Amino acid sequence: ELQVGSVYLFKRNADGSWPEHETGIIRPTDCDNDRGFGSSLAIEGNYLLIGNYKTNSGRVYLYTFQDNEWKKQFLFQDPTPSAPYNLFGYVLAISGSTAAISNLNEGV
Repeated sequence: ELQVGSVYLFKRNADGSWPEHETGIIRPTDCDNDRGFGSSLAIEGNYLLIGNYKTNSGRVYLYTFQDNEWKKQFLFQDPTPSAPYNLFGYVLAISGSTAAISNLNEGV
């Protein structure tokens, strides 16, 4: 069995309390056995970025909340895949129509 990581989602109840159990789970369908999925997260409204910076070339997944479920919309891939473990996606941010994705060990 692959051990790649998961993202557990919790949605606050109408009374302001939090549920005891998750309201959703996102698991990757295209990761190798490196346990990096969910290592970084950023959410704004109906958009969720999920980082997997432990892969050899790093990946960031964009999910959108549609029809009462989170659906994968896009995959950002490391623009410098020849530099292994450069931590693409280690830090994520999203605001409006802009996603910011770090690439910490990229050479100059």
